[in-house]
Amino acid sequence: MTAQERTNSEGDLVADSPSAFDRLIESFEAAWRDGLEPQIAATLADTDSAATHNRRTALLHELICVDLEYRWKAPMSAARPLL
Repeated sequence: MTAQERTNSEGDLVADSPSAFDRLIESFEAAWRDGLEPQIAATLADTDSAATHNRRTALLHELICVDLEYRWKAPMSAARPLL
């Protein structure tokens, strides 16, 4: 653990710099910007197995928000099914 990192009351690693949580969200969003349709389940599978239930739930919530935002912005096509 670096000097800039600490753990919260749930034992999750908290950093003053971007956390693994933030990096996963940024990576997910970058994939959307690059024209891909990243999978939420695949991104969740990349999380640390030691992450708490609350932390994974928060990540899921953020990923769903990003996913919906980009799906709403994307032009509709016959090849892309509706949710």
